[in-house]
This record gives sequence, C-alpha cells and structure tokens, in this order.
Amino acid sequence: MEPVHRSRPVLVGVDGSRGSLGAVDWAAAEAASRRSSLRVIHAFNWPLYSYGPGGPSACGPDADVRAAAGRILDEAVRRAALGSPGLSVDGTVRIGRPSPVMLDEARTAELVVVGSRGLGGFTGLLVGSVSSRLATHAHCPVVVMRPAHALRGAGVGPPAGCVVGVDDPSTAEDIVGFAFAEASRLHVGLTAAHCVEPLPALYGVPPDDGDEAVALRHQLSDTLDAWQGKYPDVAAEAVLVSGSPGRVLTELSRKALLVVVGSRERRGFRELLLGSVSQQVLHHAHAPVAIVHQATLERTR
Repeated sequence: MEPVHRSRPVLVGVDGSRGSLGAVDWAAAEAASRRSSLRVIHAFNWPLYSYGPGGPSACGPDADVRAAAGRILDEAVRRAALGSPGLSVDGTVRIGRPSPVMLDEARTAELVVVGSRGLGGFTGLLVGSVSSRLATHAHCPVVVMRPAHALRGAGVGPPAGCVVGVDDPSTAEDIVGFAFAEASRLHVGLTAAHCVEPLPALYGVPPDDGDEAVALRHQLSDTLDAWQGKYPDVAAEAVLVSGSPGRVLTELSRKALLVVVGSRERRGFRELLLGSVSQQVLHHAHAPVAIVHQATLERTR
C-alpha cells in the first residue's frame, strides 16, 4: 500500500538571493522526506510610484516589477523540481510585506523554511522583525538557514550531527522526536543537550551536584530511548553541559547541521524565542536553527 501524502505543504520564502535558493534546497528535501508538497512564495511591495487611482499598471515600471517577481519564482520552482524529482511543487507571487504574507501562508503549512540573508524583504532574517515574527507566531515549526549552510544545501558537506536543546526531559519528548526525524533525514547523529547553569563555588570549591546530574542524564536518556526504536538509524547521545543555554547551543552548533530548540520549555529554554537566549542562538549559531512550537507538533504529524 502506497503511503498517504500529507495534505499540508512545506513552505519556503524566496527573493532571488543565493541564500534563499539554498533554503529551497533544504525545503524540497524536507517535503520529499515528509511526503508533502512544496509551496514556494515570493512576496514584495509595489514601489510607491505604482499606486494610483487605477492600481498597478500593466506596463512600464510595474510590468518590470511583475516580470522580475515571476523570474525569481520560476527559478526557485525549477530548482526544487530538478533537485527532487517527483515532488509536487507550486509557486505564488504575493503582493505585501514578507512577514504578514509568510505568517498567513504558514497557517496551512507543515513547516516553514527561510534564508537568513537575502535581497529586499528577506534581508536580515536573523536580526530583524521577519524572523522574530515567524519564530514567535508561525503555526508550525520554522527553520532559519545560515548562509554557509544555505549555500551548500541540505545534507552536503563534512560529516556533522543535529543538536537539540532540552530543558526538562519529562516534557521534551515531542521536541526530541522532531530532532530525531531531522537527524534521520540528514543521515547524521543526534546530540540532546541539557544545560546546567554553573553555581557559584563555595570558598573556591565547585558545588557537588553529582546525584542531580546523574538523575538528569537518566531522564534525558529515557527520552531518547522513547524515540530510538522508531529511528534506529540515528546514533543519539545525551550530554549535560555546564553553562548558559545560548552559549552552549552556539558552541555545539559549530559541528551541527541543525540546531533544534523548543518554544515552550519550563526553565532554561523557556524564552528562547523572545529573550536573550533566542537572540544569541539566532544571531550566532553556525548552523540552521529549527524553532519548534510544542503545541503544533501533534497537528503537523
């Protein structure tokens, strides 16, 4: 019996930059792996001179803008189709600012992929309002690419693994499951990291937290074991690292193809999307970052 294809597409935003085309490669691979379709969106605002009583003109500068938008979209659609034969790909040009357009499209998407650097509206995705709004409000997981990874495409380059940040192992099963699925698709291992904030030493002697560390490691290992049977091809390990979550994840990202973080953890990762930790990861991670809203995972499976 043939597997049933998912009804929700993987969504990717493009603007014609090399980075956004790399995002297309990643998104196409995601869609093929998930047995989903791929939806390519190019969003732009009409130049000020385009507005008048009759709306945008069908000739002159407006026609040039329309033609350029069409070329950007067609290139991305062709790239996805050639890279993933058999994948169902459709593309749409939408007039409007990228943030609201992508958020609207994300309502019916399984996953959103965007580039971190680009032209026009998508420039500065890691530092501007577009990435913040998508990461905070998108109704599905969001993958924000990094330039070096976007240029080389998904699954290409030196061997590396996936990293998932876990605060409370007892509530992280779904986030870890998402990370396992990504590691399996990329044919790499998975590191689940729990960060332990360093405590002040008493008279220069580090505090003894051995028992707590052992218990946390067991909990994290149990969470991995719950998914290991479904993904036997993924070599997974649990690590406890002393340090702040943002700094630890940034360092681990140096050898990663993807860093996965959740948006509704209880302690150290609770404000990954809105606070200083999220800013550090999104600004400084050396790998693409997947931001996963736990409440959306059951819906998108």
